[in-house]
Amino acid sequence: MESFDAMPPDPARPAAQDTAVRRPAVPASVTELRWAARDLALENGADEGLAGDVMLAVSEAVTNSIKHAYPDCEGEVELAVSLAADRTLVVTVRDTGTGFGPTASEGLGAGLMLMSECADELEVDEGPGGVTVRMVFHLQRPLA
Repeated sequence: MESFDAMPPDPARPAAQDTAVRRPAVPASVTELRWAARDLALENGADEGLAGDVMLAVSEAVTNSIKHAYPDCEGEVELAVSLAADRTLVVTVRDTGTGFGPTASEGLGAGLMLMSECADELEVDEGPGGVTVRMVFHLQRPLA
């Protein structure tokens, strides 16, 4: 991995490591960002199963940005990962595009449903400045 830019720490959520990377909103970025998310999850204490959940959820979030954010122009998608003091991994995928908007595509919402199954918490903020998907993953999950 290359070109990771450290993000300023959020005083509300002190983190051991805050990392962000921006890539063009093109299909090739999905693969790169999903693997970056997996690696960052492992570096921050996730086990292989949780890292796989992070990888899948990020893949879906980035794919949504690429498909919906920039229909008529080029843009970027950002992946940010931080480890909060309460041992949760906070993963954010954001773009500055047009959002989901009305669409006739089949399966709308399937990606969001998958993200909510993978993450312990999921927030989607769609506004005039783009879409931010915030996912929280507990590093210490209860045994099933």
